[in-house]
Amino acid sequence: LNDAVVDLGCGVGEQLIGLFAKIFKIAIFTAVSESFGVFTWDTGEALTWVVGFIGVDFFFYWYHRFSHRVNFAWATHVVHHQSEDYNFAVALRQPWFTQFYSWVFYLPLAILGLPAMVYVISFSFNLLYQFLLHTRLVSTLGPLEWFMNTPSHHRVHHGIEEKYLY
Repeated sequence: LNDAVVDLGCGVGEQLIGLFAKIFKIAIFTAVSESFGVFTWDTGEALTWVVGFIGVDFFFYWYHRFSHRVNFAWATHVVHHQSEDYNFAVALRQPWFTQFYSWVFYLPLAILGLPAMVYVISFSFNLLYQFLLHTRLVSTLGPLEWFMNTPSHHRVHHGIEEKYLY
């Protein structure tokens, strides 16, 4: 119960700060995409959405890896790894201040010209997916294990052995 209350408190704080940060992040992404975007993407085309979903997952990986490798980023991210439990509530234990630098990792998608709407929706679904990563209910996801973060990968990642933390 204590862990769940802390998890919830972290999630609420992250969402409150996010009210302001999200406006900033979307504005920056939109400006870069519309001003410097290399390609024009049709939101009615499946390829646009595939690039959005896989691209967001790919750049989330690099942001997350950065969060484990660089001291100031780890200082904000470590709260997510401090729970003694591993369950859905841990997904709510989000750091408050990563949103002030995490957006930088998604700028390559803006430079590719991905529409902001595709980025926002892809990011939202990825965020829901991140919640589902914190479960023991899903064994493996077959071929998706080859190129995406999956619940089985993330369980190992939340382990306490140092070799799995990176």
